[in-house]
Amino acid sequence: WLFVQTVRHTVGGFPMSPSAAPAAGGYVEDSDIDPVPFEVKPEVGGATPDCSRAIFRVPAAMASQLTDQAVSKGGAIFELKLASEAPTDTKDMAFIYTVFYSPRPEKTAEALARRIARRIADPGGANVATG
Repeated sequence: WLFVQTVRHTVGGFPMSPSAAPAAGGYVEDSDIDPVPFEVKPEVGGATPDCSRAIFRVPAAMASQLTDQAVSKGGAIFELKLASEAPTDTKDMAFIYTVFYSPRPEKTAEALARRIARRIADPGGANVATG
């Protein structure tokens, strides 16, 4: 009999899939990491019509660091900003957001949420510039 134990890793309190633990090179694939919690809303009153606002819930201690550097995805650059509203259900969390246009805003936001989760997992990692 072969016994396999699955270890569930977390990133900033958020669960990662077992295969998302950093590999020998320290790199975590975006598709192998659970995204941080997020929601997508229409951007109301924005200069560009049809834009969306993706709001990501992150550990408060990392929020400022996460907004220091833009996230790239598919050749586009997404500036992350600290939201003025704070989560009401826990004091250790914060919201960051970005505004963008995408024909599939939920898919774009999910990809960004995975890149943010990767940054939380390895804040000083070699791939921070790309994600």
